[in-house]
Amino acid sequence: MTRTSSSSGRRGGFTLIELLVVIVILGILATLYITNVMPAAVKAKYDLTVFQMTTVTGALDQFKLDVGGYPETLDDLIEPPSSLSDSQKYRLGGYLKEMPTDGWRNKFVYHRNSSKKGFELISFGADSKVGGDGYDADIIK
Repeated sequence: MTRTSSSSGRRGGFTLIELLVVIVILGILATLYITNVMPAAVKAKYDLTVFQMTTVTGALDQFKLDVGGYPETLDDLIEPPSSLSDSQKYRLGGYLKEMPTDGWRNKFVYHRNSSKKGFELISFGADSKVGGDGYDADIIK
């Protein structure tokens, strides 16, 4: 008498049900990632932008204290402008080592103006366009 195994005719591999379970689990994990991790990354970029703008604003204020007015361009915070007179004191080494960018790696927009503050520093937000809502909104200091 010979014994035959009931699995001798089966091939190895996954059943359709097992594959569907794995796909559902991956879908759930992807949903959790998108709903929890992605917004945190966008918020981190926003927070970095606000921090970088605070750094640039501090450098602008220090420039004004030393030179007597705000610079024409942000590049004047790195290299002394040629328009400085000998009596104006420019900090040795400049006010910034390099110009920081916003959290989305875009340059800040700088305008000197006659407002009480004397300047406007702008990041166009996540979409890099004027206007917007939420994290796409412009950030102005």
